[in-house]
Amino acid sequence: MGLPLGSVLLVGIISNIVSVLPVLWGFNWVADRFAETPLLGGIIQRLINRARSKEKMVEKYGVFAVTLFVAIPLPVTGAWTGSLVAAVFGMSFWKAVGCLAIGVLIASAIMTGLSLAGVEIFNAIHISAAQ
Repeated sequence: MGLPLGSVLLVGIISNIVSVLPVLWGFNWVADRFAETPLLGGIIQRLINRARSKEKMVEKYGVFAVTLFVAIPLPVTGAWTGSLVAAVFGMSFWKAVGCLAIGVLIASAIMTGLSLAGVEIFNAIHISAAQ
């Protein structure tokens, strides 16, 4: 598409971090308000249970657990679930933001490297097949 990689990466990283700030600020407040409602209570409880399933990891590794959890680019990991884990376990706001930011940077580096490598491999195969 011709977009500069650095600019795209910067916008993506900042957007990923900023988009989860409302979860850190308000998840526990929202969860408390809606936990008793018939429709949302079950959804809220599933989210809390999902976060609490990471309790052993959080107890063992502390702040590194959230950072590593965000940094591993797999389904159901990442900044959204990491912010949920941080909120449920009562991590301080700025400590959570730091963990999320470092995790997002690591995940971005991993995915950018894999994407660039994939493009190079594709191009190498495509060029050799055309000859």
